[in-house]
Amino acid sequence: MAHPLPGNSDDWLMTERVGKHLLCEIGQVTENGPPVYSCVQTGRDYEYRAFIHNDGTSGCRFQLEGGGVT
Repeated sequence: MAHPLPGNSDDWLMTERVGKHLLCEIGQVTENGPPVYSCVQTGRDYEYRAFIHNDGTSGCRFQLEGGGVT
């Protein structure tokens, strides 16, 4: 979530389209065969994306809040 910083505007910050992706890479490709993927085994190498929309008319500084390692 977008967490507005104190002292900024009172506009609404909307967190939209949140995603999480495990980073993998193609390890090998054989002719006429499927690719073999190699993913990180620790479960810690993820990429996160979040789209923040300011629903107001002025700028607002914020920090991302939430997440963590499970």
